[in-house]
Amino acid sequence: MSDFDNTISGIISQIYADSMAKTVKPIFSIAEIRPDRFDEFKQFAAEDVMKEDQLPLRAPAIQQILNSPTMEHLKAFLHQNGYCDEGIAKLQQSFILNDPDKDNTDCGCM
Repeated sequence: MSDFDNTISGIISQIYADSMAKTVKPIFSIAEIRPDRFDEFKQFAAEDVMKEDQLPLRAPAIQQILNSPTMEHLKAFLHQNGYCDEGIAKLQQSFILNDPDKDNTDCGCM
């Protein structure tokens, strides 16, 4: 190898070693994720079902939504009550986009 190649190789090795020695800071911390976010989604879903089916808050279906322990449980319950995968996805999208007035039933599953 020539002196030039050795010099470049040394520089690249040093850059690589310096970059590997640095600790990479995570973009976000798990502790920063709000634990009540799922509760907010359950409330959002309950309000959507109450509006669509004209149900009161005390209705068993609404209480089932509000007491769902996991997202999988909530999705299964919504499937059993007429929501298709597209309808659930639209409900989730409305929640993420903070658009409670979006019609989640235009997929034809309700």
